Amino acid sequence: MSPSSLLLLIGAILISPALSLNCASKIDNVYANCTVLPSLGAVLHWNYTETNSTLSFAAGANISRGMWFGWGINPGNGDGMNGAFAFLALYPQSGILTVKPYSLTLNSRSTITEVPNKSLPWIVQNSSAVVGSAGGVWIYATLSNLTRPSQLNTLWQVGPLSTDRQPHPLGHQMETENMNAKVALTLAAGNSVAPGVSPSPAPAGDSGITPAQSPGNATGSSSASWKSTANLYPLLLVFGIFGLVL
Repeated sequence: MSPSSLLLLIGAILISPALSLNCASKIDNVYANCTVLPSLGAVLHWNYTETNSTLSFAAGANISRGMWFGWGINPGNGDGMNGAFAFLALYPQSGILTVKPYSLTLNSRSTITEVPNKSLPWIVQNSSAVVGSAGGVWIYATLSNLTRPSQLNTLWQVGPLSTDRQPHPLGHQMETENMNAKVALTLAAGNSVAPGVSPSPAPAGDSGITPAQSPGNATGSSSASWKSTANLYPLLLVFGIFGLVL
C-alpha cells in the first residue's frame, strides 16, 4: 500500500468516545443552548432569534490534521444529503484551517460542490473555523432568513482530506456512527433536540483559538463525496498502535 493511501486510511479514523466533545468544552462565544450530538463525538451550541429567523451556532468535533468536519442543514423535507448545504472545516496535514460552504447534492461526477455564500438558501452573516486550545475543531456561523425555522433537519460528518497541494474533502465512512449523523433541531418551540439540551456554559478565560474565516466567494466543484463504501476502521486501529494517528 502506498504512503498516500496510508494517509487517507489514517485520516478516516473513527471518533472514539474518549475524544468526544461535550457541552462543557471551552468555546469562544456564549450560547443559550447546547446538545451533545448522537454520533461522531460532535456537539452543537446555538442561539436562535425568532423575530428574524436567525441562528448563531458553534458546531465542534475532535478531528486530527488531514481530516474535515462538516455541519449543515437540509432546508427541504428530507434529512439526508440531497438538497442539503453544509459548512466544512478543512484541517490539512500542513497549512491553515479553512471553512467553506458546500452543496451536498451529488453532481454528475457523484461529488459535492463548493458554492459561494450567496448560493445558500439563507443569508450568511459570518462564518469561521477555529482549533480550540482544549481540543476540537469548531465551525462558527450566523445564518438569517432561515426557511422552515420551527424544525431544522441538520446533519454533520467527518472524513479524510486528500494529500495534494490543494486538499479537498474525500468520502466519509458508512459505519453506524456516520449514518446516524443527523437530527431534527427544534428552534421556535422550546429550543430542543434529541437526546436533550442543556444550557451552554460561559467560556472560561482566554479561549486560545485562532479563527479561520470562510472565503465566502469561492466556487468550483470538489472531488469530494460525502459518502464512501470502504470499511477502514479495523485497519485504523492497527495503525493507531504504531502512533500514526494523532
